[in-house]
This record gives sequence, structure tokens and C-alpha cells, in this order.
Amino acid sequence: MKKKLQFFFRKRSVANNEDTKNNDDLKRNVQVTAHKETLEELTSSLRLNVNPHTGLDSEDAKQRLETHGMNMLTPPKQTPAWIKFLKELSGFFSLLLWGGALLCFIGYSIDGSEDHLFLGIVLVVVVVVTGIFSFVQNSKAESLMNSFNSMLPPKVKVLRDGTTDEVISTRIVPGDVVFVEAGDPIPADLRILDCSDNFQVDNAALTGESEPQKRSSVCTHDDALETQNLCFFGTLAPEGSCKALVIETGDRTVMGRVAALAMSTKKEQTPINKEIHHFILIISGIALFLGALFFFLNIGIGTPYIENLVFMIGIIVANVSRSQSIDRFIASLKHSQYFSLQVPEGLLATVTVCLTLTAKRMHSKKVLVKNLESVETLGSTSCICSDKTGTLTMNVMTVAQVVYGDANAFVTEDAPSSFTAGKKTYDTTNVCFQKLLRCAALCNVATFTEGSKWQYKDGDGETKELDEFGNPIPVPFKGVVKQGDGSTIETYNWKPVGNASECAMIKLVQSESRTPYDEYDVDSIRSSYPVKYTIPFNSKNKYQVHVHEDSSSGRHVVLMKGAPERILDRCTHAIIGGKIVELDDTEKINIISQQEALSANGLRCLGFAERELDLDVYNNEYKYAIETDDFYSCNFPIGDSPSDAIDCHGKSQNPLSTGGLVFLGMFALIDPPRPAVPGAVKRCQTAGIKVIMVTGDHPTTAKAIAFKCGILWSKTRGDMIKDNT
Repeated sequence: MKKKLQFFFRKRSVANNEDTKNNDDLKRNVQVTAHKETLEELTSSLRLNVNPHTGLDSEDAKQRLETHGMNMLTPPKQTPAWIKFLKELSGFFSLLLWGGALLCFIGYSIDGSEDHLFLGIVLVVVVVVTGIFSFVQNSKAESLMNSFNSMLPPKVKVLRDGTTDEVISTRIVPGDVVFVEAGDPIPADLRILDCSDNFQVDNAALTGESEPQKRSSVCTHDDALETQNLCFFGTLAPEGSCKALVIETGDRTVMGRVAALAMSTKKEQTPINKEIHHFILIISGIALFLGALFFFLNIGIGTPYIENLVFMIGIIVANVSRSQSIDRFIASLKHSQYFSLQVPEGLLATVTVCLTLTAKRMHSKKVLVKNLESVETLGSTSCICSDKTGTLTMNVMTVAQVVYGDANAFVTEDAPSSFTAGKKTYDTTNVCFQKLLRCAALCNVATFTEGSKWQYKDGDGETKELDEFGNPIPVPFKGVVKQGDGSTIETYNWKPVGNASECAMIKLVQSESRTPYDEYDVDSIRSSYPVKYTIPFNSKNKYQVHVHEDSSSGRHVVLMKGAPERILDRCTHAIIGGKIVELDDTEKINIISQQEALSANGLRCLGFAERELDLDVYNNEYKYAIETDDFYSCNFPIGDSPSDAIDCHGKSQNPLSTGGLVFLGMFALIDPPRPAVPGAVKRCQTAGIKVIMVTGDHPTTAKAIAFKCGILWSKTRGDMIKDNT
């Protein structure tokens, strides 16, 4: 027997060690080498072994499907409904009430007291009814969640037997060559073979990055999650297209590892479970202790055994009736008339009903409660980390102030907004300001909806209203709104579509247009400067680059916008007094001080720069690229700092990318907090919840917004240090 126990515990210890080892493996960084291998090495490997030009043959694909399984994440084990219902009836508190009911029925069988019978029935009804309440509520949420799983999986374009066909995504296998278009979900972990210049993936579901990430067919980083030639299962392709090789499917994908790690976590008790469990232990201990105490005391004073047993049961289940034995016991102890312990049989029903009502209230606010006990867990929150833009703020930005080169230096001027009480002080004839507007309109993908520009007949969104000459009647771009203090500010009738910051920029540019299609009209500017190449914004570089052609001269110009500190570091010159001059340290300090002053007012700053290119080199025949076979950087000037670094493929920096830019100025944008945010933050803080704002903005801007939202209310550590120095 001893040997068997030793074997059992040794086997269990090995199993636990294996589980721990598996969890540790899942927690490690992703170990993928497919992005570093050459295409020939990858396609000729024993596992993939595929011709990228013809794809797999059908028989090989069928065999691989049997070997690797379906391309889907293994769902967690399902518990039968009857077992779930029994679990609702067998919680720790429910077991206590079941025990009390059993004792009541035993007492009834002994002395025939109807009080015991009625109390036992009440306890059973309480447990069953509350169990049904919980089971029904949890089943509704679970049924809704399961309905998403019943949706048909999408089809994927796959190259097999030399021809393109559509296959259900769950049936693709490692080695398949697939085609991804804009809007398609990434069907598996992929190595990109070829893609369009604008191909991007949205990795928000995997990494949390809010901005789409550019992808290409070359390895750009040793880390699999950072390189541009891999796409991962569970992400989305919002733009562009690609041809790619499936390297992993199902549970072996990066998303599969995340799912396995999530399912391997131990289920912990909710705070309310812990509290009720602790409470029940206390009252159960007291009930049993007093029941046993009175049992032995009654034996000591000579109470008959059966009567004493009934009395003990009454003590435990809070149903003591007067009897001769009690009278004798009370008389002997010279005590009061009645002893009882109230076991709160109504607590279970009260908790269940309260949680159910709360779940229904949350459902009316579009919140799905999957488990009743999770409702109370929200009440145990001690810290909330919230994104700033669009969550704490309205995500409706307006340009409040503009920084550009005046006659002798860069200056800050007002733009019409609520921040400046509608005032406008910038000079539209200033050359630097005009170039700033041009850059804001071109290095920008936001547009105005066509439907908002014209008047339409009532109830008809297609037929335009015509004037007496038969011409469509345009909608005025701007209107006027009177504020509470009596001042007026401009409002915009045209509806922009795109990123909130970019929408604010084109609204300012268009506001300087006297008539549609004049020199400041956004569409006119863009038609005069067709785009030649783009580098989308990403959170790592914090800049966006466009290359445009001037239709009048044929000359190409590089335009860049982004975080002012990043843009300024890439500039060697600036436009001051209408001329391009060298950007010295004095002017840099002046620009930085103005940025800090704007940020201190809660304004978000964006910097702008340009560089006109040599027409003899950069013409319509020139192929712009973010990297080439020999270089890992751009083949045109973007102000990169010179570097001798060599990447994982032996590529070096392209000297052309180090050409300096010309600084144009800054836009300072205001994104006011949502009206309900300060009150909500105050309620959270009153409840003892710490509120943290998460943002990529400049620290000074973030601090100003935090004060407006009520997250900060006194001097920070940095302010105190500054005051004392």
C-alpha cells in the first residue's frame, strides 16, 4: 500500500511539474524563426515543403489536415447543463442550507413538529429557487456567447494544384499559399511572400497597438512580433493585399499560445465568494458549537435523549420551541426565556436577486454579464487604467493654435476654437503658414463626405437641390455658434471622415477657402499635388511621410508630420521670414519652449516638415521604397540620424535617408474631456478607486488633461521639485 501511495504521489508530482513547465513555455517570448529564413529554406523545409508558385496539391493538403488538425483554437471543455444546475444547488452556502433542511426533517421524524417540517421545506425552496435564478441568468449569457461560435468561418483564397480556389479557413494547413485582401481576417500565422506597398495589419487583438502596422516581404527585426514579414492569426488586414505562406495553424499559432495560457490559469474565487465562504464558516462553527454545547448541558441536567436531540437541531437551524426540558434548563441557569441561533437562510436568495437585478441593469447599458458573481467583482475594483483619446476625451479635435516662422522667429498664433474664444490671429499671407497648410492637407488621408457638401431634397439623400440656373446648391462649409459667455465660434457643416487629428487639420485648411476649389480648398490642393509614396504613421516612429508631385513644376516634395520632438530632430533648416535658413540651437530652444507652453494648456502638438527633391534624381521614374535589397532605410531624405548599424540580414543604412528636412511649424489641437468624465472620476475616487490615464501624448499635455478630468488635483512631484529649484 505504501509503494502504491508513493507511486501515486510521484506520478501526480510529475504531472504537476509538466503542467508548470508547459505554462512556463507559454509565458516565454514567441520563439519563431520563419521570418529569418530565406524563402528557399522555408519552402524546402521538411515540414512545409511546398512550391510557392503552384501551392500544395489536394492530396498533400488532405494528409496535412489529418496530421495537423483543423485550423481552429481548441475550445474549453463543455460542462453538461445538468451538472451546471447541480453546481448551482451545491455551493458551500447551499450545502449549509441543505444540511439545515435535513436536520429539520430529522427533527420532524422524531417529534412530529410541524415547525420543523415547514422550516425544512422553506430551506429547500430557497436553495432550489435561487439555484434556478442563477442557472437561467448564466445560461442566457452563455447562449449568446455560444451563438457567435455558430457563425460560419470565413473562406480564404488558397493556391492549390496551381489554381486559386476558396477554402474554409478551418481547413487550411501549414504550407498553403493564401491570398489576403483589404478587410480580410488573417487566417493563420503567415510569412509574407509578396504584398502591395500599402499592406497593413491591425495587431490590436494581439499586441494592443491601436494603429495598423505596415507589412512587407523582408525581415526587419529579430523579434517575430516586430518584424514586417509576418502576420498572425486573429489579426485583421485593413488595407492592401498580400500573397503569403501559412507557417502555423490552430493551437500552434501565436494567438493559440495566448489562448492556451489564458485557459491554463486557475479559477480563483470572486471577492463575494470569499466573503460568503468566510461568513458561512463562522456561523456554521457557532451553530455547531452551540448545538453541541446545549446537547451536553441538557444531558447533564437529565433531559431525555430524543428530546435533547430535537432541541439541538432546533438550536442549529434557528427553530427552538419551548419545551419542558428547556424550561428546566432555563430555570436551572436562571436565564432568559429563549435561546436560538439565526442561520440567515434568506441570505442566498437576497444575494442572488441583487446580483440578477444588477446584471439586468448592466444589460440595459449594453453590458453582457457572463457570470452573476462577476457583477460583484466590478465592485471590488481598486484601479482603473483608461485610454485618453476618445475615452476620457471627446475625440473631436480642433486646431486651437498655430506655430510658424514669422519675420524673425517662430511665433504662436490663435486659430478659431473654443480655446481661443473664436479669435484668429494668424497671417494667411505668410509663406511659412501657407506651406504649413499645404503640408497639413497633403500629409493627411482624412476627407470630407461628399453628401455633406451639397443640399439634398427632403427625405432624399441622392437628389441634389438645384438653383434657378440648374446648378447644385452647396452647403456652406462653416456656420456660427453662440457660446454661453456671449462670444461666437465657427462650426463646420461639412462632415470629415478619418483620424480625429487629421480631420481637425483639413477643417482648418478648408476654412481658409473662400470658395470651393480655390487655392486653399483641400481637394484642389490634393489634385495639384498627386501622391507618389506614403509611409503610414506608427507608434514606434511617431511620424507619417508622404511624397507628392507638384503638377506645375513636376518636382517631388517629401512631407512629414508627427510628434514635434521627432520632427525637430530630423530638421536641419527652417522657414523664417519667407526664406529657408539654418535651424540653430537658439531657434530650436524657442520652438521647444513654445511646444511646452502649448502642452501645459492641455493642447496636443503636431510638428510639420518638408524637403523639396532634386528633379534630376527624383522623378516619375524613381521607385520610392522604405527599404531595398541592400539598405534597411528609405531611399529618399527623411532626416534619419547617420548610423553604422547592420541589421539581421546584413543590411546597412541608406545614406539618402539622412538628408535633413525643413521645419515648417506646429499645430496645437484641443480635444476637450467628455462632460461626464470629471464627475465619473470623482465618484471612482470617492469609492477608493485609483484612476490612471494612459496616453502617448507629451507628458505636459497629459498632465494638463489629467487636471481637467480630475485625475490630478494637486501639484505633482515634478512641480514641487521645479518650485524648490
